[in-house]
Amino acid sequence: MIVISCFNFLFFRNTRLRIRPSHTPQDRRYQRYLRNLCVPFLFECAWRSVFPSLYNERQVLFDTPLNSILLDRSLAALGELCWVLQICLILEQLATDLRQHWLKGCCGKCFVELCSMIMAVLAFVGECFSFVGTFTTNAYFEVLEAMCWCSLFALASLASLTLLVRTHMAGACGVAAKRFLVVLTLQGFLYCPYMVKFNIPMYWRIFRHDEEQGKTYMSILEGIVDSARTRVKCQEWSCWKDDWFWMSFYFSFAVWSSICMMYAPRLRFARLTSQAVAP
Repeated sequence: MIVISCFNFLFFRNTRLRIRPSHTPQDRRYQRYLRNLCVPFLFECAWRSVFPSLYNERQVLFDTPLNSILLDRSLAALGELCWVLQICLILEQLATDLRQHWLKGCCGKCFVELCSMIMAVLAFVGECFSFVGTFTTNAYFEVLEAMCWCSLFALASLASLTLLVRTHMAGACGVAAKRFLVVLTLQGFLYCPYMVKFNIPMYWRIFRHDEEQGKTYMSILEGIVDSARTRVKCQEWSCWKDDWFWMSFYFSFAVWSSICMMYAPRLRFARLTSQAVAP
């Protein structure tokens, strides 16, 4: 995973050098926002690839404050929120492009903006649930967090599919924009069934098992202190074998998607002039 993180930084640098500055202040601001939002997620994933941890088990790779559960969870929250904001920002920009050049795009723009707003709220609420679950070690909050992320990507898929259909109807161009919409649509169709069938039930089973065993949960204040101080060091493969897959996927493909969003997708309308002068 460390090798992947090194590649991620090289990929980020190469992408930043390849991107040409836009001509208008609005486009340059759009590019700058997407680039700045990428940095926290890139750094967070690099940090957590060196200092991985499992929250509720308080399991870490190194017994150092740099590998504390509280620090890991805080960095994850910041990075993930920035990643979601990248997606929301692009969706809203593409909806605005469509509305400005195609009158029938008005309803679609309102729908996409509503989806983007709800997605941002769901991401924030999901991070709050994750913090509470980490502090209390109550897996029920992991269930709620997973439901938030599932709902978020269901909305993202629906919004991107709406834009994809209306973009085709309007005859819009833009390779990066269309690729973004296709990937986001497919991601929802793949991610949501996985969450419903595997991830959410897994956390629910953990919660039910803890309840049957009469597990005592910590208060939030106790959990904050405990997550900052308690570190169960384990460097054996057996401790991490059940989590290496999602970590590898998270620290690679998720970061690559964030870097690719720096290209600031826009919709172009080659037929706008001919349509404007048509009788």
